[in-house]
Amino acid sequence: MNGAIRLGLVTTFAGLMATTLPPGAHAQPAAKAASGSSAKSIVDAATADAAKRAAFVKTGQRVAEFCANCHGENGTSKMADVPNLAGQNVEYIFEQMRKFLAGERRDDTAFMKGLLKALKPEEKAAIASHYAQSPPIPARSAAGPNAVRGKTVYTTRCVQCHGEDGAGAETMPRVAGQQTDYLNISLERYRNRTGARLFAPMTESMRGLSKEDVVALVDYLSSMR
Repeated sequence: MNGAIRLGLVTTFAGLMATTLPPGAHAQPAAKAASGSSAKSIVDAATADAAKRAAFVKTGQRVAEFCANCHGENGTSKMADVPNLAGQNVEYIFEQMRKFLAGERRDDTAFMKGLLKALKPEEKAAIASHYAQSPPIPARSAAGPNAVRGKTVYTTRCVQCHGEDGAGAETMPRVAGQQTDYLNISLERYRNRTGARLFAPMTESMRGLSKEDVVALVDYLSSMR
């Protein structure tokens, strides 16, 4: 996305949050979660009764309107290099928000930081919950040309963490049906050890894979349902 457009989105988002968040919401920079809190604990507390649940759902929908500019209306991205969030695991999304703010994810960090720093933990959890409940739509309607080879790579290298269906679990991301360019960029960063993505188990899993293996893996993953 054009840099000027992204800057405009950040500015607009920050302005809206300043007018819609309750008093005191900006008392602490970067809206840090309480020690030991998790997305699940926040979601559980925020949905303890019908009234709270309704407000929580509305919060997720409202804040996600800005995410839709890149990630699509219901979390299905319209850009091949921007990840789908539909059907993604709540804890994973929540943790990635923390990593962006902490500088542990360095892909487009400044842009993501600009959007996330105004949010409270409850709002981040609401976004994560909103997307987790959206039905995932695969990036590809049919398997890519090297999907057979990709399935072999996936079964050998990836299935233990991401599951046979590619849905992941908790802090392990859903990779099934993910956008092609996003998959390729992310996997290459792990394979080449650029430091843009920091997660030792993934770096180890990518060890020894060729560029052709990555292409095949993308062909398989992008059409998984």
